[in-house]
Amino acid sequence: MALPLTWEDKINSPQLLALLQQYGIKSYLDAEQINEIRDALNWLYNNVGGGSGVTNNTGFTTSDENYIFNALFGWRLNGVDYAITEDTIINVPFAADGYHRIDLIVANQTGLIRLPGAEVEISSSPSEPIYNNLTQLRITAIPVNSDGYGEPEGIEFLNEFVKKIEDTIYAYAVTGADQVLEFRPDGTANYTVTNSSLTSISGFGISLITGNPNAEPLRIGKKVILWNQTANAITLKNADAAEIPFNFSSDVSFPSGEKMLLFFDGIELRELFRSWSSSIGFIHRFLSPNFSPASNTTYYFAGGNLGTLASASTSNINRRLGCMLTGKVIKIHLEFSVGLSASAPNNLTVYLDNITQVSSLLITNSLIVTGNQGFVNLNVSSDFLVNKDDELTLRAVTPSWGSNPTNFNLTCDILIV
Repeated sequence: MALPLTWEDKINSPQLLALLQQYGIKSYLDAEQINEIRDALNWLYNNVGGGSGVTNNTGFTTSDENYIFNALFGWRLNGVDYAITEDTIINVPFAADGYHRIDLIVANQTGLIRLPGAEVEISSSPSEPIYNNLTQLRITAIPVNSDGYGEPEGIEFLNEFVKKIEDTIYAYAVTGADQVLEFRPDGTANYTVTNSSLTSISGFGISLITGNPNAEPLRIGKKVILWNQTANAITLKNADAAEIPFNFSSDVSFPSGEKMLLFFDGIELRELFRSWSSSIGFIHRFLSPNFSPASNTTYYFAGGNLGTLASASTSNINRRLGCMLTGKVIKIHLEFSVGLSASAPNNLTVYLDNITQVSSLLITNSLIVTGNQGFVNLNVSSDFLVNKDDELTLRAVTPSWGSNPTNFNLTCDILIV
C-alpha cells in the first residue's frame, strides 16, 4: 500500500454495522475510525516522514499588493519534488477599509497559489481558509489589512529522517585533474580520495541519483565530509564545471590527511569547517651570496650560510629549504642588486624547484640584470602545491652574457598559504 492514502471517506452501512456490533466494540472499526487512521497516516507521511514540505526556501519579497517568491523556491508534495524556475508574483490585494483577513499561500503540482480568507471587521478575529492537505502544501499564512500586511507565518523546512548509512565511507581512487566525485545513490555522506595521482576536484555529480527511483534524494542541508587520504595536497576548484560545484571565495588547497565538512545549499556545496588552519601563510626566503655569475651556468640557492654557489653539475643537496607548511605558492617577490651590469644578452631565468615532488615553477625568464637593482612581483595563478617538509630550492640559469655582471646578489621571498 502506497502513501499517501487517497481513498474517499468511508460511510457506515447500517446492516453491516449492526452485524459487527453484536461482537462488541473491541472486535471492529467503524467508518469514522477508518477515516481517522487514514488521516493520521497521511499526516505522519507529510509532516514527519519526508513526504511533503518546503525543500528550498529562497525567500520572498512584497511590492505594492503582491508577494513575490524568488526563483528556485522548492517543495515536495506526496514524495515528488517541485520548484519554480523564475520569480513568481502572487497578487494579494489589501482588505477593504475597516476589515482584515488571513490568506494562505499553498503549493500544488503546478505552482504556488493564494487561497483568500473571509474578510471580517477589525473587531473580529479572522479565520484561515480551508485547504486540501492531500493535494496542497501549506507554505505560509498572511495577515492582510486595509493598508498593508502583517507578519507572515514562518516557512518551515521539510522534516526528513537521516538514515544510518549516511555514516558510511566511500573511497574514490580517481586520478588526474578536475575530477567530479559522484554522490552515491545510497545516501553516503563521507567520501575519501586515495590516489596520490589526483591533483584537483571540481565538485560532485548526481548521475547515480538522477532517474534512479531507489536512490536517496540529495536533500538541502545535507552534510558531506571529504577526506584527503592521498600523499599530496589537492586543489578543490571554486565554481568549476560540475553538477554540484564547490562555492568558496577561491580555489582551496586541500592538504594531505585533512578533512573538510561541507553542506548542500540546494545548488552548491559550501564549507562549514576544515580540519586545518589556512589563515596564516609562511614566507620562505632564498638568498644568494655576492658573486659574479658565469655564462651558461645553473646556480642553486637556499638561505643564510647555505646560499653558496653550485654549478649545474653539482648536487643541490646543500641548497635546500624545508617547507614549513602544506599549501600552495600564491605570491613571489624577486629582487637583485648588481655592481657592474651585464651587457646583452643579459636576461636571467629563475625557477622554484620542489625537489621532493620533482616539480618546478618558472618565476621569470626575463630578469634583465642591468642598473643597480631590479625586481619582479608575481601572483601565481597556477597551482604549485607543496607539502610540509618538502625540500625547495631556487634555481637560476644564466645566458651567454655579453659581459659578466659583478657583485650580483639575488633575494627571493615566496609566500605559501
